[in-house]
Amino acid sequence: FYYFISLGIGVIMAIVMVWALWKVRHEPDPLGLTKEIKATTLQLITILVIWFVFNALDPGDLQARGIFMYWLLVVPALCIPITRMLRPAFQSIKKSHKEDPVSGIQALQQILSSDIGRQLFKAHMVNELSIENYYFWREATEWRDAFEIQSELDRLQRFRFIYNTFLASESLLRINISSNVFGSILKVVNGEKALTSGIFDHAIRSVFALMAFDSLTRFRETDLYQIQYLGSNGYRASGVDI
Repeated sequence: FYYFISLGIGVIMAIVMVWALWKVRHEPDPLGLTKEIKATTLQLITILVIWFVFNALDPGDLQARGIFMYWLLVVPALCIPITRMLRPAFQSIKKSHKEDPVSGIQALQQILSSDIGRQLFKAHMVNELSIENYYFWREATEWRDAFEIQSELDRLQRFRFIYNTFLASESLLRINISSNVFGSILKVVNGEKALTSGIFDHAIRSVFALMAFDSLTRFRETDLYQIQYLGSNGYRASGVDI
């Protein structure tokens, strides 16, 4: 009875994972998740095959005599693919605890201060399908810094451009910010609140922190950073101390 239940669960898990791989076969995979799922699926199928063979052959008639049930091997064996799936998450959490908030912010500022660093980081953000964060940070920061020298009309037009491009529900480059921050910006759009130079400040800090502690961590593991940035004049000029 337990044999058929365990076998059924294992087969269903394998089918679901194979189906998921088939569905995303043509999708971009900047984080390498498809590779991890493939490896996990292969391990799961291997475990099921070995288990099936042992049940069919029953060497020494251990299972027939009730001495040992082979399905008991499945539970510890499944820890291998499960651990493989959870390892990236634990590594990310471990890195985030070790990361100095100040150094993360400063490191990204130094990278973006050079032309080569800025271009390579943008290329990485494109690969990660998160380039909207960089463009919002750039546009909102430039708008804020030029707030006092813009005419009232230009100031309002550019504000609406930023809102429609990065914040409106139908925008193609919509960023992810908290509801409170979005609500404050929306009040300006609806005329319920005065437009000030600091209207995007919370959103800018939130997006920059996301790039500094999430995107930058993965950027440092790529060839764009390891080979092209570290070997560039822009890196040496920025004075980054790794």
